[in-house]
Amino acid sequence: MRTFCVWCGNEFVPGPADGAIAHGVCPGCYYALIARRKLDLAELLDQIDVPVIAFDADVTALLANKKAEQAVGKKVDLIKGSPPGPILQCMYASSPEGCGHTIHCSVCTIRLTVTATHQDGQPRRGVEAEQMMEHHGKRQLVRYRISTEKIHDSVLLMIEDIEMLASNPAAGTGR
Repeated sequence: MRTFCVWCGNEFVPGPADGAIAHGVCPGCYYALIARRKLDLAELLDQIDVPVIAFDADVTALLANKKAEQAVGKKVDLIKGSPPGPILQCMYASSPEGCGHTIHCSVCTIRLTVTATHQDGQPRRGVEAEQMMEHHGKRQLVRYRISTEKIHDSVLLMIEDIEMLASNPAAGTGR
């Protein structure tokens, strides 16, 4: 998988020319923009052309960019302070236990990917995830392709693709 910097556009993890493409922040841009210039994370996120949500170690959203607002249909103020389930309208997020506390959350690819990147600092690229979302009483299976990148104490979750699948309430793998 080839990885391109969301800021400068350069390929910083080479891969096959016909392979999948992921996005991250190359070490040069990270140093130049964040460490040296003290660029605000919100400013950086808004420059990225894919939906991005920054999460803390508890998998609670800290910030999101304008593209994320459009992708999930919620303003940044409603995204901040939320776990991924309510942001992405996971059907299990509204259960009494809440997002992160149901049996389904233990296999949630999005939660597990963000948590793993927080723990080991290693980026994940092109991870496939499926979830059953519920919106206005209708259930729909959604497939995501995500990548994660750790910057300071935050993990950036980049949503590289969203595909709406079956609208059958029984469909889905919950992964």
